[in-house]
Amino acid sequence: MDKKSILIILNSAPFGSSDAKEALDLVLAAGTFEQDISLLLATDGCYLLLEDQDPANIHQKNIRQMMKALAIYGVDKVHIDKQDAEDRNIPLSDCSLAISELSKAQVSNKLNDSDIILRF
Repeated sequence: MDKKSILIILNSAPFGSSDAKEALDLVLAAGTFEQDISLLLATDGCYLLLEDQDPANIHQKNIRQMMKALAIYGVDKVHIDKQDAEDRNIPLSDCSLAISELSKAQVSNKLNDSDIILRF
């Protein structure tokens, strides 16, 4: 049976709801089962790249650490909507993670090429 390509789109900010953590949990689980998985950070999901966030003040764990584990789980297709990051003044040049920047046209192509799309 052929693997389906799964695209998980994270639109939610990393803190304030459980959406971002649930999305990353799903990405890691799919990676464990060697699925063809991609993660796209878009809109407020781009804030996950900011390294100087301290969620301890709101009694939450720093889920950014989960991003560092993606490669260990075999997830190497991590993308960010370049325009969304720029709109939020998120500097991609400072990012220590291996993330590919996608234009709006490339995001559209990624959506069309994916068999399963899940949004958080």
